[in-house]
Amino acid sequence: MDNKNQSADLSAVELEYAPSPLPREVFVHHIELLLDPKHIHNLETMIDLAEKEQQNKFAYFNDVEIIYYFVHLEKDMDQTKNRKPSTKRVYLHEILTFCQTLVKNAEEFDLQIKAIQQQSSLLKALEPWNIRRYGIHLQQAPLGRAGEPYKVASLAKKTTILKSFLKFLYERGYIEKLLHQELKKSSVRSEDRPDRDLTLSEVQEILNYYREQNHIVNYTILLFLATTGLRIKELTSAKVKDLQYIEGQYWLNAMGKRDKERQVYISPQLLKAIIQFRRNRGYDTRIGSGDESPLLMTLRGKPYNSNQLSNQVTKMIQDTSLPFLQHRENPVTAHTFRHFFAIAAASRGVEITKIQRTLAHDSILTTQIYLEKHLKRQDNAALSFADDLE
Repeated sequence: MDNKNQSADLSAVELEYAPSPLPREVFVHHIELLLDPKHIHNLETMIDLAEKEQQNKFAYFNDVEIIYYFVHLEKDMDQTKNRKPSTKRVYLHEILTFCQTLVKNAEEFDLQIKAIQQQSSLLKALEPWNIRRYGIHLQQAPLGRAGEPYKVASLAKKTTILKSFLKFLYERGYIEKLLHQELKKSSVRSEDRPDRDLTLSEVQEILNYYREQNHIVNYTILLFLATTGLRIKELTSAKVKDLQYIEGQYWLNAMGKRDKERQVYISPQLLKAIIQFRRNRGYDTRIGSGDESPLLMTLRGKPYNSNQLSNQVTKMIQDTSLPFLQHRENPVTAHTFRHFFAIAAASRGVEITKIQRTLAHDSILTTQIYLEKHLKRQDNAALSFADDLE
């Protein structure tokens, strides 16, 4: 059977088995094509046929199709519990990078190109030593920030995805070897997590910088993140109609992960900044008008792209060149302000359960991670007397 006839829409995607890398633009194009879930029906037809012929359900799949099937696999009838597009994108990127890196560095990983070509499959030809060497590559190669090796947290995310994928291939009979067992565990201890803490005075320094520069756009975005604890995607998806006046205060209906809706408090200062932001860009400043347009828009009247705005926020902070930034190991990102929100609230005596609900964390354990380093510092006994000694 020619499985390409069954899954013609995926035929444009090929994994190069010659020891040369895919061009960057082709690599990105592959991810975009493989993110489209419309091809699942064709693959399920192939599975049905294989099972009717008493063969392994993936007998007619190639590597691209098995990767696609794994990424889009739905395990729960509740759609909110299945992988979101953003998660699928991360999975695809890690798996395609894994395949591309193996082939590009075939000699380093002792990859048997001849065996791959004979089987027309990279995945089926993989050997335990290929995976062990790839694990060493992940651990030692200068692929992280500033040309350094990956941090433990990054290694944990990457190896978790790959172990899950390789285990899936083995359990479903696509490969015959227990390759997932060859990747070492990468456990994240509290001290391994990046320091995302910001103090109230540091955030105030950042806000003062852009207020004094009269840069209302940057000021509004940063104030929004700091005072609401919103995820960057929640901020970029907010619409004018979501801002409402209730019981003497302004609240924003925010749509979070798994389409969970919650109300976020908008302070008078933030409301003033939002109105000025919109006025400066020539947009309607009326609240409660049922306007479906984004609350914050670019100069071109388009909604912000969450990834681009996230990078823009990091650059906003770097551009201030404030002295305290010199002592930070990790850059301040949009997500740093979410951690700041939790720390600022805890410092004012807010119960952790209230912080959890406000940030829409599914588990209180996540909130505890946000506060872990801050609380350890606050509990340090030296704070009770060390400053009194000369």
